[in-house]
Amino acid sequence: MGGTGVEGLRVEGKQLGSEAFRHRPKHHIVVMDRKPLSITRRAFVLSAAAAALGPRPPALAQAGIHTRPIPSTGDRLPAVGMGTWLTFDVGADSWLRDERAKVLQAFFDLGGSVVDSSPMYGSSQKVLGYCLESIGGTAP
Repeated sequence: MGGTGVEGLRVEGKQLGSEAFRHRPKHHIVVMDRKPLSITRRAFVLSAAAAALGPRPPALAQAGIHTRPIPSTGDRLPAVGMGTWLTFDVGADSWLRDERAKVLQAFFDLGGSVVDSSPMYGSSQKVLGYCLESIGGTAP
């Protein structure tokens, strides 16, 4: 008996063989990959840093940063900043701290200036302080 090419696959946690598809037309078959796509936080941060450190598209470089005024003073702040909750909560691991310093430097190089932090974010404030020191002091 000819196989359907789906022997050994799992769909929604169930083991599937050719019998599962015997009476279904081919165009109704949904075959899922054997391994779900996943990415670690480390891989994501490194990819984001690599993308940020790469060449900037001309339109992005010329567009500038969208700002909004603080109602009481009129001072303008960027409408979007960078949060530190999960990304910078890496503890004392020196390699991870150095990688976060690269992310922070790329953020500043691209015009970012607002960084959100809280004592409730684990080690992120200490890591942020380490990163600021390692890239030259304080934020612009």
